[in-house]
Amino acid sequence: MTIHPGELAARRQALVAKCEQQRALLREAARGVRRGFAWADGTVAILHRVQRKPLAAAIFTVLAGLLIASPGRALKWVSYGLTGYSLFRQLRRIFTQPPQ
Repeated sequence: MTIHPGELAARRQALVAKCEQQRALLREAARGVRRGFAWADGTVAILHRVQRKPLAAAIFTVLAGLLIASPGRALKWVSYGLTGYSLFRQLRRIFTQPPQ
């Protein structure tokens, strides 16, 4: 049983072509899986941020609830919050400056 070089080259080309088709099918199948993993990765990243800053998450939740319940009231409280935050920053800057 001898295999001629031309026959061997033809078999190799057929195998290479078949492998390329299989790779293309695999790429196409993996594209959908990647989208699912991207969504899961985004969700995990959000959960990690919430764990690092629970106060910010609580404030965001309260503001979202206010916005859903009563948009006018939510804007009023956001205005109060921004004023308070601005005052806090100014006072912190004043009290943390070294004496001259």
